[in-house]
Amino acid sequence: MSLSQRLLVLAAVLAASGCATLRAECPVHEGPEWREVESEHFRIQTDLGPEAARGAADELERYRRALMSTFSSVIDPPGQVQVILLRHRSELREFAGDDYAGVTSRDNTRLRLAMSSNASHFEADAFPTVLRHELAHYLMSYAFLRQPRWFAEGMAKYLETLEVAPDAKSVQYGKPSRDDYEVVSVLGLRPLEELWAWDTEADPTGVALSMRYASSWLWVHFLMNVHPQQFERFMRALSNAQEPRRAFTEAFAGVEVATLEEEARRYVREGRYSLIIRPLTLKRVDVRERSLEPAEIHAARATLSLMGFGKSWSERKAAATIDLAKALELDPRNATARLLRASLVEEPSERLPLLRELVQVHPAHGEAWTELAETLIVTSGISPSNEVENAVRRAAELAPHDATALGLLALVELSQRHKNEALTYSNRAVRLAPWSPQVLHAHASVLATLGYCAEAITTQERVLDVLDEHAGADVRAELAGHVELIRKQCRPGGW
Repeated sequence: MSLSQRLLVLAAVLAASGCATLRAECPVHEGPEWREVESEHFRIQTDLGPEAARGAADELERYRRALMSTFSSVIDPPGQVQVILLRHRSELREFAGDDYAGVTSRDNTRLRLAMSSNASHFEADAFPTVLRHELAHYLMSYAFLRQPRWFAEGMAKYLETLEVAPDAKSVQYGKPSRDDYEVVSVLGLRPLEELWAWDTEADPTGVALSMRYASSWLWVHFLMNVHPQQFERFMRALSNAQEPRRAFTEAFAGVEVATLEEEARRYVREGRYSLIIRPLTLKRVDVRERSLEPAEIHAARATLSLMGFGKSWSERKAAATIDLAKALELDPRNATARLLRASLVEEPSERLPLLRELVQVHPAHGEAWTELAETLIVTSGISPSNEVENAVRRAAELAPHDATALGLLALVELSQRHKNEALTYSNRAVRLAPWSPQVLHAHASVLATLGYCAEAITTQERVLDVLDEHAGADVRAELAGHVELIRKQCRPGGW
């Protein structure tokens, strides 16, 4: 019996047994036990059993390793991706609606994934496409320091079809995306010039957006197969943070864009392609495991509500507030629940007392100190205030791998005219979170102030590369204006 047949049989058994109405609750409220399993690169909170939870960590590490093997540059991003893994699709439905196999969210320094298993174990082959796509984006941000939108989306889609060999000794990628191929076959391939313009435009809607995504995939697939040497030169240039349009022109010198477009249209019609197979070396996965307290489970549920797609912000916030109230009723001291509750308070002046109280109760909680430091700076700026500096330094001390904390420390050092320290902390923040618009924007400010004008311009241009796809045209225009501002006002040598 094939894997797909086994899954269909299992789904039928589960539905017949009443599992279709499962809820991801805590034991106090008639739910199963939850556990947290940590590997080197993933922190998984799940209601799966112990063996299945450990197996999930192993599978996710394997898939991450396989993705990294596709890049020419050697990368191994630090830190952990946070995962909430539920036993069954019906549990996820409470938070994400009927249409989502997985959901993802990314804040300034963290990627979160939420998905469901098949009730008994987790396999990377069943890893939802949306999460494959987002994990590819996350890792690509370390491999390619500049990414035009068409390349970023096309390459992430290209890597969605990655497969690990049954013996786990090789990885295969380059299979066509059936859905994207159908779009370009039926609706046509968008010109490369239109896709370059995507960097400075807000997303179109409906079919037009689908055509851009599908065309981006096709261009990457075509260039990988038909012009691999030129495309490799282009990717190396992106890895070195070279300006993308100039890098493409240099890599494809002597080849007219019109010629490429005619070749690409013929490529769509003929449908010939090659698969790429690379060796894969896996490391042993060591995990740490602990049981989650009921209050922690409700904090995880609140996180799921805030991540949920297909619901308005007010609906998500209301659902999260209910679970946070339950968490704090079960454990009034729970740090995660208190931090989430504070983050939902929109007015900074009202958020401050909650955060001040939180760091008093949990003085070693780095994320709480970071949130306090950010809120203090929003309300009073980078000032010589002892409270601001203490919060920033405490956050960086307790969370040395938190890019936000290090970026704030760089700004504090800059305000005190400590040039070398500011640059050191800012560089470290960017290495940790090269995909964060906030971190890159702060780094550009540090570089411009210190007189590294060319580097500041390049960094601010990278902000536009990594900006969320839902960012409006006004936001893009404002950030593009910062590039021009640096060009006009930055003085070599600084200060």
